[in-house]
Amino acid sequence: LGAAAHSLRWARTALRLVADGALPDAPVTWCADHLTDLWLLSDAPLAEQVALRQLAPLDQFPDRTRRRLGETLLSWLQNGGNSEKIAVALSVHPQTVRYRVRQLRQAFGDRLDDPEARFAMQAALRASGFRSSGA
Repeated sequence: LGAAAHSLRWARTALRLVADGALPDAPVTWCADHLTDLWLLSDAPLAEQVALRQLAPLDQFPDRTRRRLGETLLSWLQNGGNSEKIAVALSVHPQTVRYRVRQLRQAFGDRLDDPEARFAMQAALRASGFRSSGA
């Protein structure tokens, strides 16, 4: 019975996230398929603060560039830096990926090589609604 309260809370959160567009709109949304997103997005103000801190280097770019670099960074983190896989996931040329990664390296510096920072950046990107198809 104790687990029922958790299940209800997760279901309500999933419903809110579907309504907000953070989870895909489907006839049935299985919470078990979205546990990481439910976890990351369960405290929106906290997730926003994490994103503000972790993704601050992207703020120097215009909105359109910021969005592309955020998607590239997420795909880079998910694909272990493999330019070919990232290019396929983002439907761009591998050279475009390499150019964007150079921009990211200039913006984030050594943080891209720090496992703790990479984890926090990936969580912040996902909580901020960045998506990387194919990964």
